[in-house]
Amino acid sequence: MGTTVAIGLDVAQPSRLAAEVVRDMTLRALWLAPAAFVAVLGAAALLAGWVVRDVDGPWTERARRTYPMRRVTTIVSTFLALVPALLAYFGLGRVLPGRARLLVTFAVLAAALLAMEIVRARVEARVHRRPISLLRWLAFKTTWVPILAPHLLVAFASAALLPRAFDARAIALALASLAALLVSATGVLWLPLRALGVIRPAPARVVAAVEAAALRDGVRPRAIHL
Repeated sequence: MGTTVAIGLDVAQPSRLAAEVVRDMTLRALWLAPAAFVAVLGAAALLAGWVVRDVDGPWTERARRTYPMRRVTTIVSTFLALVPALLAYFGLGRVLPGRARLLVTFAVLAAALLAMEIVRARVEARVHRRPISLLRWLAFKTTWVPILAPHLLVAFASAALLPRAFDARAIALALASLAALLVSATGVLWLPLRALGVIRPAPARVVAAVEAAALRDGVRPRAIHL
């Protein structure tokens, strides 16, 4: 008769080893973030130095004449910041699983965007001819979205929450997104910003200037704030 021998196996050991391998590979891949920061910082700085030129005259004239140059810098540097993230996402497809790959991609994107904003802050300081700290510039960029482009918040939030299947939840989310888009167009997001003091009513001098421009162009703003 044969003899049956029972050997105890740790079933959890392979999964633990796999998790450790993924963690180690993720930490190695995160070095792509500082590399993307240095690459985008250098490329955007070279672009800004080549495109943006010093202009004499009052601030309004400098702003008008440097606007096309600054737009070129913004568009091209944004493209430069997206390239490393796309390369990381598709390049790591066979190396890292989904969540780890997304983590590395977002880290690379954040580093590249930070490099881009550092250059843009320097460009704006050059145009305004006064120091503009990076923290102040980032604060401006943070408040710019809910003030001037609240629909982007709704679009990104709905895209992140959208389920894979077209079911009742997807329909409810689509209707909620549509309602949020309509509400965002009313300027309701300005209310908490006003309460926090981020934006405030414009002084009489600014109001008079805007009203004169509105009378000339036939466009009447609903509110004037700083």
